[in-house]
Amino acid sequence: MRNPTPPRMLCQQHEKRRTFEPPLFEDLSLSSRVYVNPVAARDSRLEAVASDSNPNASSSLIIVEDRSSFSHREQTVLTEEKSILLEEAFNYLFSAACSETATTAYAGKSRDQGLALHSSARTYPEPIDGIFTSSDDYLVSVAHAAEALGLYTPGVKAFTVSTDKFYTRMFSGQDIGSTFAVKSVGELESQIGTAGDMDGKLQYPVVCKPSIGRGSEGVFRADDPDELQDAVKRILAIRDCPNGVVVEDYVEGPEVDANLVLRDGRLLFAEVVDDFPCTADTSSSSQGGTFNETQTHTPSGLPKSEQASVIEAMKQAVLLQGFRSGVFHCEARVRNSSMDYVVDPMVPFPVLQMLKTCTKTNKNEPSIFLHEINARAPGMGSSTASLFSSGVDYWALQVLCALRDWARFEALSIPFKNSPTNFVSLANVAVDVSLAQMRALDIPGFASTTGSEEGPKPNTRIAIDGDAYPTGELRRSRPEIMQHVPYHVTIARPSDWYAGQKGSWRWFTTGVVVSPLSREHALTMVDSFTRSYEELLHEAPKGSATHLRP
Repeated sequence: MRNPTPPRMLCQQHEKRRTFEPPLFEDLSLSSRVYVNPVAARDSRLEAVASDSNPNASSSLIIVEDRSSFSHREQTVLTEEKSILLEEAFNYLFSAACSETATTAYAGKSRDQGLALHSSARTYPEPIDGIFTSSDDYLVSVAHAAEALGLYTPGVKAFTVSTDKFYTRMFSGQDIGSTFAVKSVGELESQIGTAGDMDGKLQYPVVCKPSIGRGSEGVFRADDPDELQDAVKRILAIRDCPNGVVVEDYVEGPEVDANLVLRDGRLLFAEVVDDFPCTADTSSSSQGGTFNETQTHTPSGLPKSEQASVIEAMKQAVLLQGFRSGVFHCEARVRNSSMDYVVDPMVPFPVLQMLKTCTKTNKNEPSIFLHEINARAPGMGSSTASLFSSGVDYWALQVLCALRDWARFEALSIPFKNSPTNFVSLANVAVDVSLAQMRALDIPGFASTTGSEEGPKPNTRIAIDGDAYPTGELRRSRPEIMQHVPYHVTIARPSDWYAGQKGSWRWFTTGVVVSPLSREHALTMVDSFTRSYEELLHEAPKGSATHLRP
């Protein structure tokens, strides 16, 4: 369910090969061009795994997920066909997946429920070999449960640091600048003083974010003391912040994601992904600016030297937090980079290019500013993009890590022979949708998420079925675009979590766009996809509910 390409338990004695050769998948619109389809690839990486690793042995794995991670249809299928529902402490949904027995636990409680989690897990009638979660909300609880059950975990301390943005800054090994945290508006006023600048130590703009959160939920940019106070008020109203609201410097420079695979402190695989400018890079949250991702691209267009600096800085930060093995999704900026994004009115996307003022004698050398470390696989969209680019499946690796299957973990960390093979972008669509529009879209299970006529219940997250409008309609009407989009995922959240209008929904869709040609071609297809998708979504109320469902 959660893994796009489950690991195949194959084991044969062959000479060890450090890369694997993927087949070519024909692109229907470009008869002379092909792009690599990793799902169909003949995978030789497991041929070198020792013969004493039994490929037929069944492993039992608990996967802890929030119920809202699954669409209404997915929940129904799991509940009716393959599950045993338990009622102790959490609601658990045990389901079969792939060739192994996977246990999907619906965790709906707070982060400190590790003891309740492991107590319920002990009631499962079969032996349990591993436990993991992809949700930041449950990483600490799952670590507690793993320790109590004697299963593999990097440890509670490491996850406690990585899931808290204030602790992450304190344990980053970097200059923390003017970073501080507050738990109330009164504490903020005392911290920044009457002038609002901490006696000149605080330089605007600044970034405000909850100490604990996921994605860009509740992350705001403030350009002056008044906006800072407003941002802190909004965050405290919508999030539980055990360590308060974190206020830190806004840093200019290209933003990047760095995905790392480590085993005993050794770097097995790493990649740098370009994160394109978001609206908060040019305007404050009071003016509508948000830190929602607009689009990403791999391979990165930054110089190799800067990419190497990113990887090394993120590796050291991960080790400093106490991790030694696993998959890590890190976010950072390259300060004083030799490149930056420029807007060309003739090009439908920002262009990353070398700065004209950059010279070898520039005294301001590039440096890496850590945003956060997510000690888990990237989200499904980002993981799928990396899978099509490099052939490395982070979700499969996370499963193998939880099971301590280190031989296969190392084997499947090997990328394509000529990695990166494809040019892959993420197209991120974020549109505010009214309550009337949501009703017209006829989303199964939607009624239970609406608190009143004013809009969504607080802290609501809806996973949308993959064939729901407008994606199904887009596949029928624009096949020349959608043949480049092998995967997409859609969720809806309350808009006010992202500085939007209270009472409306923010509709998020992430599409993986694959091109065999070039970075420019992939990004052009991203523009076509987002424009067409938004047009259809805005037209939704014009049709009846039955018309909108495929």
